[in-house]
Amino acid sequence: MDHGQEHRTDPDRFTLHELIGEVRREVRMRRSVYPKWVRAGRMERVEADRQIDLMVAVERRLTKTAGM
Repeated sequence: MDHGQEHRTDPDRFTLHELIGEVRREVRMRRSVYPKWVRAGRMERVEADRQIDLMVAVERRLTKTAGM
């Protein structure tokens, strides 16, 4: 619990490999969840595909930057 103290984080603390791992997790989650949202009418298929493609592009760019 916060108890009135401000919680601060430092997004710059993560290594490139940690960022890639998190992006990969996000891609897996989107591929699992978004089709369910599309079927439920919560999200349009075009937008689901676009958001997944964007995250895959981030993964590829980070992976290329890391020389993997």
